[in-house]
Amino acid sequence: ATIVAGSSHLEFRLGDGLKTLGVGEADALILAGMGVNTMCHILESTTDNQLSSNHKHIDRIGTHELLLQPTNSKPKNLCLLYEMLQEDNWRLT
Repeated sequence: ATIVAGSSHLEFRLGDGLKTLGVGEADALILAGMGVNTMCHILESTTDNQLSSNHKHIDRIGTHELLLQPTNSKPKNLCLLYEMLQEDNWRLT
């Protein structure tokens, strides 16, 4: 589905994680309404073909901003998410 509001253009995709997105198609990603483990799985998933050398989908797409709202806020799970983001050089604000 595509929504155009003013000068903004939003497009929603249904698929397995980030596999439905192509290079440069998403300046920002919103992951909300899911658990930390699911978010980590989506953000850490890799391409599985020989041409891509198993790069992460998030790197292939070229996204520059993540908006994350996990449903479970157990400190242990949030620490896992924060550590993963920091290891991948995302700046937390």
